[in-house]
Amino acid sequence: FQNNNKQLLLDFTTISPLSTSVINNAWKQSGYAATKAETSKRQSYSNAYDVDTYDFLPLVMELGGCPGKGLAKFIRDVAKKLDNTSTHLKRNPAYTAPSLHTSGNAE
Repeated sequence: FQNNNKQLLLDFTTISPLSTSVINNAWKQSGYAATKAETSKRQSYSNAYDVDTYDFLPLVMELGGCPGKGLAKFIRDVAKKLDNTSTHLKRNPAYTAPSLHTSGNAE
């Protein structure tokens, strides 16, 4: 997966909104813990890669299920890319939809 013609470095992490580092503010704002974790990852890895060659994207999910902004955008972008690929394939006259093969008797 590339972004702006750069290779994309992904770092997936989870965080609990009950963590001592975020609990005082996490109950006030949905996604607070994920946002803090994304910021922390960016700071931690800011000098670990060549910014001219790579883009870094921290993907964070709160244990309660709230995705960070980066993860939510990444999922939307991947879904859009898959949808565009699927539409392109369906418009191609040579495209044949896959068929399901079953063995045995279905009762």
